[in-house]
Amino acid sequence: MIPNFADIYLDNQSKFKVNDLIKLFLILYIPLKIIIVIALIYLVPIFFNKSYFDYADFISNYTSCDLTSPNLLFNLLVCSFGFQKIDNISLISIAFILNAIKDFGFLLITLKSLTKRYLMLFLLLIILHPYLNLYQARFTTDIFASLAVFFVFFMINFRHHTNIFYDVIIIIFTGFRNSLLIIFLFYYGYKLISHLVLKINYIKKIRYLSYLFIVLIFFVLITQNDVIIKLLHGNIGERNYNTLNYFIATNIYNININYFLEFINTSSVIIDYIASIIILVAINLILLMGFREAAFTTFPDYFLQNDFISIISILIGFAMFLLHFIGLIYFIKYFVFKKPINLCFIFFILFHLLTISHLRYFLPIIPLSLLGFVLYFEIKNKSYKILNNNSSL
Repeated sequence: MIPNFADIYLDNQSKFKVNDLIKLFLILYIPLKIIIVIALIYLVPIFFNKSYFDYADFISNYTSCDLTSPNLLFNLLVCSFGFQKIDNISLISIAFILNAIKDFGFLLITLKSLTKRYLMLFLLLIILHPYLNLYQARFTTDIFASLAVFFVFFMINFRHHTNIFYDVIIIIFTGFRNSLLIIFLFYYGYKLISHLVLKINYIKKIRYLSYLFIVLIFFVLITQNDVIIKLLHGNIGERNYNTLNYFIATNIYNININYFLEFINTSSVIIDYIASIIILVAINLILLMGFREAAFTTFPDYFLQNDFISIISILIGFAMFLLHFIGLIYFIKYFVFKKPINLCFIFFILFHLLTISHLRYFLPIIPLSLLGFVLYFEIKNKSYKILNNNSSL
């Protein structure tokens, strides 16, 4: 019997020093990422008949300087510098650097979580992951979503105390990517409940509740900018964006409850709906963790093509789903069970299982999934070695 074996990975300090990791990052990560991104810039148009920098939202939402556009701070950033094209060399460089900073941050975290061999495996997965590379040099709101996930994950698991400064950073990140609100509603809801059950006087509880109410107001101001501006002008009009649009947009595509109801015809309406929801969630889970946007928007035709490129794309999609799914399961086992507040990342995923669901929405969670995947093999390997040593005694 091995006491506290579930937590043994926390004691496996990597033999890397920070300086060694920096050298490794500069020698291995940077050159390989540059080579892969350049290759993708040339190969994506050949195999997918679209530019590597294809990002329709950049023109439609962020170059017109419309304060009612979604992701207000991203909009203001693009507008302030007058960027009109995403393939601008400045934006390519900024995107590459910000993604590199995020990846290096996760590598620093693994110094305390992984041994040297498995840290190298995590590094290689980060370098070679096809979807991470597809967004490595694209200046999109996903960069800020990924940075926010890293920041919150670090705070939850490696910081014992937080203050108003961290909350301001979280609000700013949400201004760059509004859908982060899904994560933070759970994050702050959990903190509120935890604070209310503490054995402290009511004045401190009321003070904390008031503070969170102020934080919530800032979230509303930063994410519902279009409603507020239109209300100030005495005209609500049509929404450009809100969370409900995710649900409304599903009616445009085949993947919704009504689509699956057409194929299910039992004697019970309740059973029909339950079965449709189960099928919807299962398919959305696969698409979310493995497939690009076309798989969702053109379902089921995407999976019925017989050309070589389509078959390879589908196989790669299922391979990525298995990788991410296994990793997510063990992320839950190693992190969520230890600190339930880590469920905020899973809550973000659950939201998309009933709405628009493809790999771009899983992009910020990919490093967490890869970390869970590598931790699984490290602990499995250590368990095997310990069992062998015990059997030889």
